[in-house]
Amino acid sequence: MLSLIIVGASLTLLVHAQGCPNPLFTSYQTPSLAEGYGLQLLTQNITNPHQIIFDSVGNLLISGDPTGIIALAIEEFGSDGCLTIREQKLVVENGDLDLNHGISLSPDGKTLYASSVEAAYSWAYDPLTISASERRTLVVGMTSRGHSSRTLLASSSFPDFLIISRGSEGNLDTHVLDLATGRSMIRAFNVSHISEKPYNYTNDGVLLGWGLRNSVGVSEDRLGGLWSVENSDDFARRDESDIHTSNPADELNWHGSLSQTVGVPGYAGPNYGYPTCLTVWEPIPLPFKLMLETGDQFARSPNSTFNDTDCETTFRGPRISFLAHTAPLDIRFHPRTGDAWIPFHGSWNLDDPVGYTLSYVPFDKHMQPVPKKNDMNATVDVLWNKDNKLCPVECFRPTGVAIDARGRVWVTSDHTGEIFVVTPPEAYLNGTQVLTRPSKGSGISIASGSISMSGLLMLYALGASLLIWF
Repeated sequence: MLSLIIVGASLTLLVHAQGCPNPLFTSYQTPSLAEGYGLQLLTQNITNPHQIIFDSVGNLLISGDPTGIIALAIEEFGSDGCLTIREQKLVVENGDLDLNHGISLSPDGKTLYASSVEAAYSWAYDPLTISASERRTLVVGMTSRGHSSRTLLASSSFPDFLIISRGSEGNLDTHVLDLATGRSMIRAFNVSHISEKPYNYTNDGVLLGWGLRNSVGVSEDRLGGLWSVENSDDFARRDESDIHTSNPADELNWHGSLSQTVGVPGYAGPNYGYPTCLTVWEPIPLPFKLMLETGDQFARSPNSTFNDTDCETTFRGPRISFLAHTAPLDIRFHPRTGDAWIPFHGSWNLDDPVGYTLSYVPFDKHMQPVPKKNDMNATVDVLWNKDNKLCPVECFRPTGVAIDARGRVWVTSDHTGEIFVVTPPEAYLNGTQVLTRPSKGSGISIASGSISMSGLLMLYALGASLLIWF
C-alpha cells in the first residue's frame, strides 16, 4: 500500500506493504527509494540504534540503545511481507558496562558478543528464549579518547576468531605511527582458547591491518575475505592548503582472505597509510601534483624524502573510494548477489551535507568490486533523502545494516530512532537486474503501485489536504 498525504506546503510520501496494520510515518520528509524497491518503516521507538544482526531464528538484535542490547521478535502478515513487532525485549542490560556500537553472534548462534570503549564481552545466548547469560570479558585495554566505537565481527570461516576494529584518538592521531598505541587498527582474537585473564588489545591477537583511521564497518564476504569501510580525515590539509571540503576520500579496504591471515602463524597485516598518507577523492584542489586520480594515495606533508609516489609504494591503498565525508558506518554482503551494502551516515562539517544514503557496491562472482578504484560512481543508491540540507536534524541518517533470509535489507537511522526494511525487486535478487544508478528525486515505484515525481506535483497542486490510497 502506498499513502500520499499533502497538507498545505508539506508533502510526505509513505510506503508500506499492502494491508500492514498501523503503518508508521516519518516525522520528516520520507526518504526517496530506487525504482522497483519496497520500503517499510518498522519502528521509530529505539533510542540511537546502531548495528543490527539477526539470530538463528530471525530475531533482530540491536546495539546503541542506552538501556543495553535490545531484541525484536518479528512477525509477518500475508504474502506481501508486511512486518510487525511481536515483542521487544532487553537482552543485555547496560548497567555499568557502557556498551556502545559493536555487536555480533557466533556462527552457531549460541554466543553473543558486544563491546564498550574499553572491552569486548561475550554471553551464552539462547535465541528461543531471547536471553543471554554467563558474561565473560574477552578483550580489554581499548580505552582512549576520540573514536569510541569498537566494531566486532565473529568470523564465519574461522569460528574461533573474533575481529575487533579500534579507531584513532581524534581526527589527526600522529601517535598511531607507533604500533604500541594499539589504535587505528583491526585485530583478530582466538576466543575459543581464552584463559581467565582477558586478552590485551594492543599486545595480543593477530594484527590484520593498521594505519586505518576509523574503520567502523567490518564484514566477511562469502569466500572468507575480510573488508572494512574507513572514515577518513575531517579537516585535511596538504601542507598549508585546506583541502577538507572534497578530500580525502572515505574508503573500502580489502584485508585478504582470513585463511591467509589468522590462519598463518606470525601474520602481521599491512599499513593502510593513516595519518601519513590519505586517499584522493577530487584531484583538482590538490596542490603540487595535480595528476593524481581518485583512489590514489597522497602524502599529507610531502617533502624531499617522502612524496606521493612513496605513499603508493609503501602503503596499501583502498579498493574503492567514496565521496569525502559521506561516513560509511557498516558493510554487509548480500547472500544472493554478493554485493556490499553500506549505510553512509553523512557529513557533519560541510555547508552542503553529503552522504545520508543506503547504497551498495556491485561485486563479481570472485567477490571483488566491479567498479575500478578511480570510479567516482562506484555505489548504487537505494534509499536517500530528497534534500540533505535538512540533515542531520530532520532526515534519514543510516547507521547499521543487516540482511534477512528473504534478502530484505534492514537499516537503522540512529538520529531518528528508526529501523527501515528495504525489499529489493526480484530482478535484483535473481541477478537479472540491469545495473543502473538511479537519479535522485526521479520518482518511486513500489510493489503493485507506482507514482512519478510529476504525478506528485500534480497532486500537490490540488490544495490543502488530500489522502489517496492505492
